[in-house]
Amino acid sequence: MWGSATTTLNGNRAASKTERRNDMTGRKPLAWRLLAGVGAFALAAAGLLGTGTAKADPLVGNIDPALKGSIIVHKHVKADGSTNGNPAGAPVAGVTFKVTEVLRNNASIPLATAEGWQAIAGLTPSGVGTAPFSRGTSHSDVTAANGQVTFGNLSVGLYLVEETDSGNNLIAEPAAPFLVTIPYPNADGSGSWVYDVNVYPKNVLQTITPTKSVGDPTAPVLGSSMDWTISVPVPYSALDYKSFEIKDVLSSDLQFEQWVSIAIGGTALVAGDYTISPDNTTVTLTAAGLVKLNAAQRPNGTTVTAVIRTKIVSIPADGLTKNKATITVNGKPSDTTTPSTNWGELMVKKVSNVGNALLAGAEFDVYATAPDANGVATSQPVAHGVTDANGIVKWTLWVGNDTVTQKNYWLKETKAPAGHVLPANPWTGPHAVNAGTVTQAQVTITNHKPTGPDLPLTGSTGSLAFGIIGLALIAAAGGTLAVRRARASR
Repeated sequence: MWGSATTTLNGNRAASKTERRNDMTGRKPLAWRLLAGVGAFALAAAGLLGTGTAKADPLVGNIDPALKGSIIVHKHVKADGSTNGNPAGAPVAGVTFKVTEVLRNNASIPLATAEGWQAIAGLTPSGVGTAPFSRGTSHSDVTAANGQVTFGNLSVGLYLVEETDSGNNLIAEPAAPFLVTIPYPNADGSGSWVYDVNVYPKNVLQTITPTKSVGDPTAPVLGSSMDWTISVPVPYSALDYKSFEIKDVLSSDLQFEQWVSIAIGGTALVAGDYTISPDNTTVTLTAAGLVKLNAAQRPNGTTVTAVIRTKIVSIPADGLTKNKATITVNGKPSDTTTPSTNWGELMVKKVSNVGNALLAGAEFDVYATAPDANGVATSQPVAHGVTDANGIVKWTLWVGNDTVTQKNYWLKETKAPAGHVLPANPWTGPHAVNAGTVTQAQVTITNHKPTGPDLPLTGSTGSLAFGIIGLALIAAAGGTLAVRRARASR
C-alpha cells in the first residue's frame, strides 16, 4: 500500500542461536525493539514504500558495523494503483536528491549498539541541525530515466534524505525530508537487517493550462491593431521554477507590432526581468524575472500575463484569423487556447438607372450603428470608400471574435457619381457581414441620372414667313445700293 514501509529479505541464512533464543522467549533483540517503537519513523512517516535486500550476516539478527549499505531512491508519480515496492505511476527523471549522514556530537551514530538506537529515539528530520544532532557528509545525485538513483557505499548510521531540485518537472510538492537507517529492520519480523534500502518518495506533478484571448480592434477595418492576452496560472511550488518562456509565432495574416506588457501577479516586469528574441516571437524570464516569479507564487500561486499587439493585414478564406501561443515552464511545453478574430467583406456595386451603367466616383461612409429616425448618424463612420471604374467599392470589416461570425453595418452615400444625384434617403442597411472572403455581403445601389423636362420651341410658321421676307428685302436693298455705286463711278 502506498504510504507504508516494508522490507524484504533475499537469501536468508539458517536461524542463528540469537534467532532461536528470540523464538523461545518471544522477544526481539533490543535494537530491533527500539526501532519497532521508534525507528519506523524513518520511512512510514515520510509516506514511502521501503523494500530492501539483507546482506549475509555472521550473526543474523545483529548489526555488523563493518558492512556497507545503500539507499536506492525510486521516484514515481503518485498513483492509486501502487503497491509495496511496485509503484504504478510513471517514473520521474531529472530530480535531485541529497543524502546526508546525521551526526551526534559530531560523530557517526553507533547503530550497532542499543545506545545508538536510544539516542535517535523521537528524532525527526526537522531536528537535524539542533544539538546534539548535526549534518555530516552529503552526496547529491539525479534520478535516471527509470526514476532511480542509488547512493551506495554507506556506512552503518542514520541518514537524512532530501529532494532538492525538481529538474524539468512541474512537481507540485517535493517529497518531505525523511530519515533512513543503514541497516533497516526486515519487515518480516525475523530480526534480520536490510542493508540496501529501497525508498519510494511520491510526487504529484503540476499541470499548467494557459489561455489566450483577443480584444476588439482599434477600428473594425483591415489594418487595425488588436491586443492578444496570454494568461498563465502558475501554481504554488515549494521548489523554485527554473525556466519560463512564452512563444507566439504569428500567422501570415498578422503583423507584429509590440509586446505591450509582461506582468506577474498584476505587477509589470521591467527591463532586465525578461528578454525578447530577435524575431520578436519569444519572451524568456531572466534570473531576475525568475526570482520575482518564485517570490510571487508562494504561498498561493500567481498568474503571468503577457500582451502582444498585432496588425490585421489580411484574412484567410474562412475569415477566422487564429493565434495560439506555447508556454514552456521548467522545460515542459503546453499550448494556450486558440482564440480567433473574425473578418468579412462588404461590397457595393453602383449602377445608373440608365442602362445599368457602372458608376465610378460614388462615395460612401460605413457605420457600425443605425441612424436615428431622422436619418442622423448615431456614431462616427468606421470607414470611407469610393467606387472604382467598375462601380465597385469594398471593405474588410471586423465581425467579432471567437464564436461571433456576423455583424451588421450601415452605408451612407455622401457623394453621387458625376451626372447623377443622391437618393432621397442616402442610408441603406443593415447589411449583414459574415466572416470570410467567399460569403461577401453584396449590395447593389442605383443612382438616378436626371434628363430634365422637354423645353417648348419659340416662334411659329408666321414668324418664319416674316423672316423670309425680311431676308429678301435685305437682299434687294443690297442690290440697289450696288447699282447706284456702279453708275456713280462712270
